[in-house]
Amino acid sequence: MTNKEFIALVQEYIAEGNHHLNKDRDILLEFKKSGGTQEVAQKLLEELAFNLSDNETLQDRVYDLLDIVTGWCRPEIRVWK
Repeated sequence: MTNKEFIALVQEYIAEGNHHLNKDRDILLEFKKSGGTQEVAQKLLEELAFNLSDNETLQDRVYDLLDIVTGWCRPEIRVWK
């Protein structure tokens, strides 16, 4: 999965109003398995959150994903250790 595909997938997912912890984690795991690093995922999601500053609901969803990426979540759902 390329960086562009990752962001497109995240955008589509959050636009649908989805908010399922397991699905959040699955998207991040898929990115990781394709060679994506924690640093790149964090950078891409931070940029997306910035670009969504006019939509607080979508921005909050991106922040939820960022919590998993950065480890600010329960240990059992972390993707990168």
